[in-house]
Amino acid sequence: MDRPNLTVLTQALVTRLAFEGKEVAGVEFQREGKLHRIKATCEVVLSLGAIQTPKLLMQSGIGDEAELKRVGIPLIEHLPGIGRNFQDHFMSPCVWEAREPTERRNNLAEATAIWKSDAALDTPDLQSFMVGAPYASPQAAKVAPPPNSWSLTTAVLRTASRGRLRLTGADPRDPIDIQTSSTIRPT
Repeated sequence: MDRPNLTVLTQALVTRLAFEGKEVAGVEFQREGKLHRIKATCEVVLSLGAIQTPKLLMQSGIGDEAELKRVGIPLIEHLPGIGRNFQDHFMSPCVWEAREPTERRNNLAEATAIWKSDAALDTPDLQSFMVGAPYASPQAAKVAPPPNSWSLTTAVLRTASRGRLRLTGADPRDPIDIQTSSTIRPT
């Protein structure tokens, strides 16, 4: 954090990429009610995850022309694959309460197991891992987990279904529509 070429801003929402022609030149973001623009001196690296990265690209005018037109976003580059072929790996966390306080160690991932749900598969498709802390989203946990708890989570690593992400509006604060069904047909 003490590097002179690093600035970390919290409570900021990146709203769109800034362009010079068709080249990404920086980003625009909102923070404390004000719109800011930062120009890149070298390159812009997007690392917003499997949902927010395509959302930002589409909000910036990169994506399927018809989809962008539907929500009133001017086209910069027609790339119909943006927002398509969405895959998510389902996880099912289970929180366990310990009788005594648990000690937090290393990166909290104490053990993992990777295996095949079917011996005929070429590669494993399931993973279970133990986390030395409560691991549950606020949506899943109706009440805060006890502080002396730990988690065992199982995840699907290789999903078969394909979905898509669609913008619900042109405003960057508009939620994204996540369609996870494998029955989606190309439009």
